Amino acid sequence: MAIGECREFLVKAVTLLSGLCLFVLGFSTVFAQHTYTSSLVCFYLMLFSAIIILTEISPYILGNYLVGLFPFLDKPASRGVFYALLGTFCFGDEMGSFGLATGICVIIAGVLNILFSKFSTKPTAAQVPRTIGLSSLLTS
Repeated sequence: MAIGECREFLVKAVTLLSGLCLFVLGFSTVFAQHTYTSSLVCFYLMLFSAIIILTEISPYILGNYLVGLFPFLDKPASRGVFYALLGTFCFGDEMGSFGLATGICVIIAGVLNILFSKFSTKPTAAQVPRTIGLSSLLTS
């Protein structure tokens, strides 16, 4: 395994782990909250952590669906900024110590994505040819 592949694997593994922890945090605290705002933040954590997980697992879903909705997910540096911003949602008192650890892990994943974005050899979703889906056949 080359250094670049090892680096990409490390960033992907840390990002995927932080996305899974973020989903567990949101799910475990969404129903335990007593305020509407805290429950809404937990719901957004679950939604955005699902986007993190899908982005890291499947380039097909990223290229064909998510980039259309969230164009900034196409570049690793902008994904890193998104991850770091999302990590700050976990620092509330209602999230507890697991929320603090998860927030730090998500911010680290964001910083790693930003730092290693210039070394990435993976093509962006705009460079990968799009596949023909059922929806494009129906609209033609």
